[in-house]
Amino acid sequence: MREMDRYLKENIEDYESVKRSALKYIKENGGELKKRYPYSKELEKDIQENRILFVWDSKAGRSGELPYKMFQYVERTYGKQYDCICCQKGSMKLTSGGNSVKHDSPGFWEAAASAAYIVSSIPFPVAFVKRKGQKYFYTGSQLWEKDNRMDVEGVSMLAREILKADYILAQDEKTAVKGLKEDTRLAGIYEGKVLVCQDPEHAVGELTELLLGKEDGSQKVSVLSLRERARKKLLVLTSWKDSREHKFITRQLLNRLQEKDMDTVILSSWTADEEEFRDFVSGEDALVRVMYRGRMTMDEEDFFFYRCMEKNPDVYKSCAPAKEHMDLLMEREWHRIWGSQTFDTCLVLGSQGYQQYYMAMTCPAKEKILVDLDFLPVLKEKDSGKWIKGLSLFDQIFYPAVIPGTGGYGMENQGKVRPLPVMIQQQQTNGELVELDGRKYLVCDSVKDKNNSMDVKLMLYPEDGSILVNADLAPDEAVKEKLNKVKGRIYLLGPCAQSYRLFLKDAIVLDEYVRNILYLLPVAGFYWKQFKAYVPAADTKSDPLGEICRLFGVETL
Repeated sequence: MREMDRYLKENIEDYESVKRSALKYIKENGGELKKRYPYSKELEKDIQENRILFVWDSKAGRSGELPYKMFQYVERTYGKQYDCICCQKGSMKLTSGGNSVKHDSPGFWEAAASAAYIVSSIPFPVAFVKRKGQKYFYTGSQLWEKDNRMDVEGVSMLAREILKADYILAQDEKTAVKGLKEDTRLAGIYEGKVLVCQDPEHAVGELTELLLGKEDGSQKVSVLSLRERARKKLLVLTSWKDSREHKFITRQLLNRLQEKDMDTVILSSWTADEEEFRDFVSGEDALVRVMYRGRMTMDEEDFFFYRCMEKNPDVYKSCAPAKEHMDLLMEREWHRIWGSQTFDTCLVLGSQGYQQYYMAMTCPAKEKILVDLDFLPVLKEKDSGKWIKGLSLFDQIFYPAVIPGTGGYGMENQGKVRPLPVMIQQQQTNGELVELDGRKYLVCDSVKDKNNSMDVKLMLYPEDGSILVNADLAPDEAVKEKLNKVKGRIYLLGPCAQSYRLFLKDAIVLDEYVRNILYLLPVAGFYWKQFKAYVPAADTKSDPLGEICRLFGVETL
């Protein structure tokens, strides 16, 4: 790492400041980080092709004891041909043979890093990295217990157990289909195999031989692959911490993704907020939602390197040794979350985190796309040049043209940047109107404030037959002439509204909420039907507000 330190020092402008910040982070979180240092060192070593790790809980019923019985089978059948390491959480004592390690001990993690085959009836700790070249068979029954799936830990377990396992055990095909297709929706993205066996105790040999790759199946074991290989897989990376207007756009995009012939999974970073978690996992769509948790599995030197690099994507792009090491760390993180899963497309959507960027760069996907909701505005605020260079590694970049102020990606990204299409709710509803001080207001939506009180959003309701004017630019003579001829109440929307009011004294200025959020709500049609015409701004190359009006049937003058 001394050589890597030299690369960082030579390529990062404010290296000393970055170094102090990284060391401070490691010191403040040292107690938690140190737990992973020994395991991360073991991950640098080679996998032992003849080593098998068996993990079980004798108190978890027959499926819990299955790894122990598989260990006995290997011992009887192969003798010393395989190096068997056993770990039990129950009270059952081992017979002869096999090395015993305590769960979550240094010996346990050494075995988890070096074993070519792993069999477990209990979930692995969150630090576990399912390495390339390892075969993982999860025999636990927790996967099929629906009550575990809607709490925070349950969703996390879906990411780190089902999707990392090469094989999972099910008692019958009906249970497997219901669990993976209906309850968890994971059948569309799970690339592993389901081993269906009604009586695992009497099929120990067949199950073991399947894991070792010596047998394709038997009368006692059926091998299922529920994923439709012809369908493409899409991974959406998000932090789920966006502003409200961006979350509305995110939901609309996710709704559009359902119309595509692909299987989609949304991966969000951990949130400890229960309400935010419920907001994330709720939804009647067919999209898979999972959260990952836990620190990245690194030693102290790697944590220092990562913290120095994360805000310097320009160095990541230009310095080959630094990029190579960062990719290695993020590939490890990928295997901690996904195991051997691959995707056709990776989409970074509405994310404020640095980690999502680097995960996308190392994601095993053919195409990588950024939908820039609040990613660039947040991350590039102080270092725009760095991020403009870093974003050039994306194949395509989309931004919400409806929201002013987005964009600005530099000449090197010009050919791959385009605005998002304007989207509206297909099912529109009538809204509720309230009257205040002689004016009508539309009840748009309501949210809880910090004191857990409901905050109702009211928006001035336009008069019937009124005119909507795009005031993004100052008016020219042609626009002034056009407005002097129109009849009806005029409403202005845009940063130059006051320039229009110099000659339109009675015009009313609308809140930006109208085109940031309101147009996405089910009551939007009820609002927009009040406009009989729309006047675009002068000399606009792109007019998303005009597109919104067109979608709601408002004529453009």
